[in-house]
Amino acid sequence: MEATKTKTMFVPKVPTMSKYGEFIPVVGSSGAVLNVLKKEADHSSSMKLLDEAGLRPLTYQETIHTLMNDSELKNALKGNWFYLQGKGTEEDGFYTIDNEGELVKGKGASPEETVRVWKGENPLSLDVDSDDYAADDGGRFGLVADGEPSVVAPVVVGVPKENGAQDGDIKARIGLLSELGNLRETIDRNFEDFREKALQLDGLLRRKQI
Repeated sequence: MEATKTKTMFVPKVPTMSKYGEFIPVVGSSGAVLNVLKKEADHSSSMKLLDEAGLRPLTYQETIHTLMNDSELKNALKGNWFYLQGKGTEEDGFYTIDNEGELVKGKGASPEETVRVWKGENPLSLDVDSDDYAADDGGRFGLVADGEPSVVAPVVVGVPKENGAQDGDIKARIGLLSELGNLRETIDRNFEDFREKALQLDGLLRRKQI
């Protein structure tokens, strides 16, 4: 399976015009951006719509990694699936991903970090399961390579062609997103520690013990 990298998306309820025509650029909590078109399209039509708008399809590495680290984007895509860049995979079963977005055999720590992969030779697509389906399937994401390209996807998703980074740039971008996510967790933890100690101090002051 090939690699390449980009950002992510949110599907708004009301279509709005943008520099990419009817594609809607949506910014996630991580700052990742995807352009989304709420239009049913098979693989050929999806690729054509993206090309005409000056966009390219996403790779599975950049997409899954971004969605796993951006709950706002992930929640926006729940219940949708769309075609990705590339075709075919020999992997099959449950996987998680590493820091570079590559598949690692075995389930993740939770369904939110788990990808169900179906091997095949057809164009790749990504399914972001709804809560009910994710609970039944054992994973939030489905990476599919056995679907016929004539099957119509509910949305088309892409990023600007100028964002077509080289492998090294993609890995660096994924690494930066991981670092930002870790930094955010550290800040949240430190804030909770500070808040707890402040409350303890306040209690002591109220009891005039110091």
